[in-house]
Amino acid sequence: MKQMKVRFESADALREAIPVGAKLKAACANLRVWSYDENRYVPAEDKHPRTAMLEDNDTVFVFNHRSRRYGYRMSVESFVASYIVEYTPAVAPAVAWERRVKNVIKKLSASGLWPEIKKRFEELLEIGYERRRALRHVYWEREDDNLQDLMSGIINKRDGAVEQYNAAFERLYGKFMNEIPFAFSKSESGVWHVNTDYLYEMSDAKTKSMYFGKWSNARIKGEIQQAFAEKRRYSNRARTSYDVSFEYDPDRNKAWYSEEYKDCGNGHYYIAIDANTALFCEDD
Repeated sequence: MKQMKVRFESADALREAIPVGAKLKAACANLRVWSYDENRYVPAEDKHPRTAMLEDNDTVFVFNHRSRRYGYRMSVESFVASYIVEYTPAVAPAVAWERRVKNVIKKLSASGLWPEIKKRFEELLEIGYERRRALRHVYWEREDDNLQDLMSGIINKRDGAVEQYNAAFERLYGKFMNEIPFAFSKSESGVWHVNTDYLYEMSDAKTKSMYFGKWSNARIKGEIQQAFAEKRRYSNRARTSYDVSFEYDPDRNKAWYSEEYKDCGNGHYYIAIDANTALFCEDD
């Protein structure tokens, strides 16, 4: 989204548009310079906008020109009266999420990788941001000890436990089961469960460009692209600030990317959705 230059009409308008802690460019709105031609002070454009930051105590800190540490503090009201603000408007969370989901679908369509993940993301669009958020709330906040107790009955093979559990599950999730039935399924033993693929981290649709180090990045990505084109098994490792690994399995039509802490088996795990981009799955 493009940056905007705004002269806010009120302090409340600025508070609504700018989150606390956000840095923005602020140009003096009332700058005057002496005009020898007109023999008076005339309005002028501020050629040296300053960095400013909205603070949580209803003040704005304005940094001195070319300084990252020093400046002066003023009230939001005074700041609004004195400065024109240049900032990038925040994108609504629902809009940003939908864009990310569509971007994943687009990349998977082009690469042909992970067809089952592509289908899942198409279903995510059908679920939608607000309904997914509501389902997550029920899953994380409203599932109570009663369901856990009933599951214990299933584990201990108590008579009628499956029926009791399913009845309680349907009371809790019934609205969602009617609207998005594909998000629910039964196990082999006939027990209802939520398909958490629509709830966990992958469904946040956060992607990043894979990185194999300054000197190796272009070469390895070129090799990945060639392996995709030839449907040839490929793997590689690199060391950046992480121990990085990549693997492509053409028989399964899947590729993986990970960034692990150096000399440690833990880190950040992704699936590769094309020769450049990885989709975040989990931290371990």
